[in-house]
Amino acid sequence: MTTVDSFGRSSVSTPARATAISSSFANRASPSVQPASKAYEPHLRAVLSKKFVSNVLGGAGIASWFISVTWITWQQSTPGSIGLFRWVVNSLSPLSVFYAFLLWMVAAVPIAVVRKYYLNTPNTTYLSPRETLLKRVFERAYRETYLVLLSSAFTLAIFYSLFSGMHSSRNDPKLGLWAGSKKHPLHINGRFLFIILSQVSGATLYFAREALRSRLHLQVTKQPELNIWPLLSSYSISSTLSSLVLSSLTTFISLVSFGVLRSIFLPVVYRLPIVHAFLRPFIAHFLRPTLTVTLFWSNFDLIGRSFTLAFLSMMMWDVTSTLFEHYFSAPVAIALNSRDSGALLASGICSTDPYFLLHVYTELCEATSDDDLLKRAAIFNDSSHNPSLSTTVIRQCLLLLGKDYQVLLNRGNASSTSPAVSQPAQKTPDDLGKSTANIIRGSVYKNTHNNPLDTLAESLSSESPMTKALIDTTGNTIGISNVLQATCDMSANAIKSASYKETENLINLARIIKSWFSLAHYRSLQPLYIWWARERMDKAVQRALPNRELDIMIINALSSLVAKSLDNDILGHVQKDIPRVLEALVLLLIELEKLQTEALATYGIKKPNSQGASSENDVYNSSEVAAANEWIGGVKSVLQTGIVYIINTFGDRLGSFRFPAQIALRLQKFIDVTS
Repeated sequence: MTTVDSFGRSSVSTPARATAISSSFANRASPSVQPASKAYEPHLRAVLSKKFVSNVLGGAGIASWFISVTWITWQQSTPGSIGLFRWVVNSLSPLSVFYAFLLWMVAAVPIAVVRKYYLNTPNTTYLSPRETLLKRVFERAYRETYLVLLSSAFTLAIFYSLFSGMHSSRNDPKLGLWAGSKKHPLHINGRFLFIILSQVSGATLYFAREALRSRLHLQVTKQPELNIWPLLSSYSISSTLSSLVLSSLTTFISLVSFGVLRSIFLPVVYRLPIVHAFLRPFIAHFLRPTLTVTLFWSNFDLIGRSFTLAFLSMMMWDVTSTLFEHYFSAPVAIALNSRDSGALLASGICSTDPYFLLHVYTELCEATSDDDLLKRAAIFNDSSHNPSLSTTVIRQCLLLLGKDYQVLLNRGNASSTSPAVSQPAQKTPDDLGKSTANIIRGSVYKNTHNNPLDTLAESLSSESPMTKALIDTTGNTIGISNVLQATCDMSANAIKSASYKETENLINLARIIKSWFSLAHYRSLQPLYIWWARERMDKAVQRALPNRELDIMIINALSSLVAKSLDNDILGHVQKDIPRVLEALVLLLIELEKLQTEALATYGIKKPNSQGASSENDVYNSSEVAAANEWIGGVKSVLQTGIVYIINTFGDRLGSFRFPAQIALRLQKFIDVTS
């Protein structure tokens, strides 16, 4: 830049560099909602861990102490000296504390830990008890639960065998590992094996019940939490009755299994050449000619002990599982008790854990349905996040509803991802008029035998080249006497007849066994087989709608948010999503109605017969129809209530939104009914 001074002299000057004015009002990107793993889930995990230690493990410790004191009192007493004073004295002894600690560590802690570890296991609904039990065995959560039950039962059996005779006023129960024979010191004690067999049977039976009940899957309920003592007293009766039934079945199964092992299985295995030499020092005394039936009443004390041990084991398992279900199914308030409740709710809704989502949506329903304006203001009046908290909540709710809607469309079956199979091209009339010829796809020549046994059998057959050559040259080179030939023919016929009779006897025996085991020939077992293998209508509906409780909470939260946004949503974040919310609710309602119609058409109730009496299948179907209607009806009623709530709130303002034709017609029906 050239400048001229007052003296007429020109000079070139460099312009000064412009500097920006610093300001604290610079544009900053609005923070997004924090992920659930950093904001919401740590608080919830801390509360659940505190519940797990104080309520679940503490309550199980009290139950194990009570059971140990009762067991020691029973061991030390005689039939006429059982009293309350002895029980009080034993309750304060260090031995009772030691036994209670062992029982707590072996029976309660493993069950509680495995339940907590697989707390987030998604539930899969199967249509029949047979399918449920067979599929549960191959699921990792249930398979490892069964292994934990087996290890717990086996360890309890060992501890019981060690400590049962230490403080007993009766005779020694002789439950050691070895039989105690001086002549044969390696003989295994049959009483100990029966205790082990009883515990394994009890663990298997208890696991089968837990798998059929799908007990690893938890639902969040709104029942109030009870203290440990009222809870133990309220659930002790049901746990005691169920444990008594299961332990009785366990004892019966153990007796039958022990008889089959001693009478059938061990004699067969003992005759094997290599196995015989290995098993003889250990189980040879089991094969003595003593009737197995006489062992039952001669060892009645052993049967009673196995029943008691199975009952105590199942009692501890059931009490621990009951405590866990009670305290972990109660909703936990995390966001509503914090200062930044809206941000915590929006963060928790973004969680991918199905169990944590139940707690989050329970709080969201409480926040949106409550009349307290401050709880909703944290969601509606947010301007510090991008997207806003209300937008995040609405979109996450719609996302979860969309996933469940896709499951409902597929009726609970996995969506097929395989490519579509192309249809064969249809033949034209010109192609039909042409002559066609069958093409031989196989080999024209005779197949060669790659197997040496097949080659040998072919060479020795009556039509082989070697045999024909021998027949052609018999007159010249081979001479066989008539007597020898007749003897060979007689022996061959005898061998053929004997083999034919043996084969026929085996076939008849197989037919008898097949008909004997066929459940169709036993009318008394047909109801049991029907219960075991028949597909349930209500289970098919539950498979199509697996997240029923979560869907109900989402629908309640969505309808409340949209309806109350008319007065509370000053910024209008929620109202722009009203068409999508109503469309999602209406589509879900339409598909639920289709599911209900299809279920009734597929699993219809049979009409009573001419005598007016209904069969057992009719009773099953009627109860299943009622259960299916209740499962679908709960979601349908919430959907209808939510849609009507939004329509009544906005009224004529809904005319400013655009809806698809199907959705608009359905909404018009709701308007006509409510107006």
